Amino acid sequence: MRYLTPAVVLVVLIVWWGLSWRARRSAGVDNGDRMAILWELLFADQSLASFLSSAPAGTWPEFQAALEASQQGRNQEAVAALQRVLTTPNIETRTALVAWGALRGLGVAPPSGEADVVRGVVYEIPIDGDAVVLAVYQDGRARLYSRRGKTLVWEATGVTDMTQLLSRVLADGQALLATAGPERKRTPIPRGTCRATLLTFGGSRTFEHKASDRAAINFSVNEVIKAFTAKEKESGRES
Repeated sequence: MRYLTPAVVLVVLIVWWGLSWRARRSAGVDNGDRMAILWELLFADQSLASFLSSAPAGTWPEFQAALEASQQGRNQEAVAALQRVLTTPNIETRTALVAWGALRGLGVAPPSGEADVVRGVVYEIPIDGDAVVLAVYQDGRARLYSRRGKTLVWEATGVTDMTQLLSRVLADGQALLATAGPERKRTPIPRGTCRATLLTFGGSRTFEHKASDRAAINFSVNEVIKAFTAKEKESGRES
């Protein structure tokens, strides 16, 4: 099968997404601010206060209890509340990552066998005039966003073909962990470079490479993007 780089796929994506973006722009929607918020949430590294401000009121009383306890210096109570969050059945990966981020801030480290398992990959691809991000999580969820305002959402549905593709991205991310840089990079991404942020309970790591590289993660990301857009087109034909 001929190899298509993410950049080639995204040329098609941006043309398609640009049409809907222009329509929303004419309606006066500030997509820049909206996408900046959604983009940031993909990394699941916000503070408890920030997480609670974006969550529906009353949905996470344990996080609220942890925040209040930590603000008052009652760290043991805060830790206990956060540990209760982690026992939530079918907890979303991003929620667990936020909980572990708060626990690390309180001096609690994840078990050694769990700390360096890649739970999510946020893969950013800058291109002229736009940028695209694919976020894949261990719970089977995924997000594909364009800075221009297009959003595609995949929830954990048990669909085998997509599940296998998402698992491949996570596996390729895991293979990069040993050579990834410490912490999450927030600097602008150099031209012609892709950035993979690897999300673990022990913290985020960053791996950058040239968009032209034939890296394994290039292939797996490319396949998920193609599957995402194919399912979007199918949905459009059915509606």
